[in-house]
Amino acid sequence: MHIRTRLMLSAGILIALPVFTRGQQKIEPEILESWKRYKAKLSHAQGEYSGTSKRRHGTDSSVGNVEVKFAFTSGCQRVELVETETGTVKPSRQLICRNPKYSFRLDLRENGWLLREVVMAGEEPSSVRDSLHDKLDAWLACLNCLNAIERTQLLDLADDLRWTEPQEGQTKALNLIKERRLKSGPNTITYHKLSLQLNADHYHTLQSARAEWLMNKTEGILEITASQQMNGGIPVPTRLVSRQTYPTIPGGDLEITTDTSFRIDPSVELPDQDFTLTAYGLPEPVGITWSKPTPNYVWPLVAAGGCVVLALGFRFLARRRAAAATS
Repeated sequence: MHIRTRLMLSAGILIALPVFTRGQQKIEPEILESWKRYKAKLSHAQGEYSGTSKRRHGTDSSVGNVEVKFAFTSGCQRVELVETETGTVKPSRQLICRNPKYSFRLDLRENGWLLREVVMAGEEPSSVRDSLHDKLDAWLACLNCLNAIERTQLLDLADDLRWTEPQEGQTKALNLIKERRLKSGPNTITYHKLSLQLNADHYHTLQSARAEWLMNKTEGILEITASQQMNGGIPVPTRLVSRQTYPTIPGGDLEITTDTSFRIDPSVELPDQDFTLTAYGLPEPVGITWSKPTPNYVWPLVAAGGCVVLALGFRFLARRRAAAATS
C-alpha cells in the first residue's frame, strides 16, 4: 500500500472517530460504585429457583424443567438440582458442593446420597475439580442476572460501555462501543453488539439486554428481561426470561427460551460446616477436620452464669457499704 493511501485511510479514521462517539457519554462514577456495592452485598444467600427451557431446532422440539436449591457464601457454594426432560420417566437429582478444603458431587439414590466425586482443593491439576467448579458456576450464574451478562460482570464491561442518546420511541441505553471477546465457562463469546437497559434503583441493576454475538463459532442473538424485588435491603431477581436464536445452525434455526423464577434470601449466611460431606451423613476425606460451632444452648448458660456473678458482686459490695456505715 502506498504511503499516500495509508495517510488517506488514517485521515479518514481520524475524521470518522468524532462522528462515531457523538452523543455518547461514559458511565457515571456513581453507577460504577453502585455495581461494586451490589456485588459486595450479594456475597451470601440461600434460596431456590425453578426454570423451564424450551428448545426448538428446525421441526424438532423439547422441553426441560429444573428445580434448584442453592446456598453460597464468600468461600462456599452449593446447588441441589432436580432435572426433568421430555420423555424421561424419572427425574435425576444431584448435589454439587464446594468448600475451602474440597469439592464433591452426590447423586440421590433410594437409600440416600451416594458420593460420586470428591477432589481436594490443593490437587493440581484436576480436571474433575475444574468440571465441578464450572458446573457450580453455571447453575449459580443466573442469580447474578441483575449485575452480569452470561457470567460476565457489568463492571468488567464498563470500559467499553457508553450511554447513547435514544432515538424516537426508545429509552436511554448503555451500548458496547466495540467488539468484546470473553470466556464464559467452557464457551468463548464475541459480542458484536450489546445494549443494556438499567433500573432506576440505588444499584442501577439490569432490566433488559439484547446482544448480537458469536457463541464459539455460531452467530446468534440473545435477549433477556429480568424482574426484581427488594429483600434484605437490596434488589434480588424474581424472574428471568432469556431467548437465544441461532439462524445459521445446520438443520434449521435453533431457538432456546428459558423462563426462570427465583426465591432468594440474601440475609442468610450459612457456616462452612453446612457445605461438607458430614452435613449429608457421609464421612469426611482422610485428614479433614472442622472446628465444631458452639451449640446454641451454651449461650443461655453463659448469660445465666454472668448474671449470677453480677448478683454476687453486687451483694458483696452492699455488705461492704453496710459494714462501713456502721463502723
